[in-house]
Amino acid sequence: MNKNNGLLVPDIKVRFHPKVRMVDLHKIGDAKSAYALFKEKWNMDTIALREEFRVMYINQASRVLGIDLLAIGGINSAHLDTRIMWATALKKAATAIIVAHNHPSGNLEPSMNDRLSTRTIKEGGDILGIKLLDHLILAEDGFISFAEQGLL
Repeated sequence: MNKNNGLLVPDIKVRFHPKVRMVDLHKIGDAKSAYALFKEKWNMDTIALREEFRVMYINQASRVLGIDLLAIGGINSAHLDTRIMWATALKKAATAIIVAHNHPSGNLEPSMNDRLSTRTIKEGGDILGIKLLDHLILAEDGFISFAEQGLL
């Protein structure tokens, strides 16, 4: 019989295995450079149709470790499960994140839900030691930055 009295629990193993050299990763210096990278990943054919939420994972040297699509929604909302975002951030050894979502309406004004979700994400990051650098809202013709607007 097993010495642990039959109580087996799953074990999570994390391995850091970069597929590229760190110096070859994009460097983020400001909201404009983050917007340019997010825009490359966005399907511009659907940006005015449905809301999407993406997250950019960043290391200590401001290099981008990856950009993930976290949620796809409808015309005016997307359900966000931050547990997936934080699990991925921890696995990638990210020290910071930038989040972005689009407003299909084209209105770049942050909604009350945008402000609340940003606060929730920031508080979660504070607990984990992962800094929320910015939250961008994108539309076909541009973007706004929560950091630049003083909303973080």
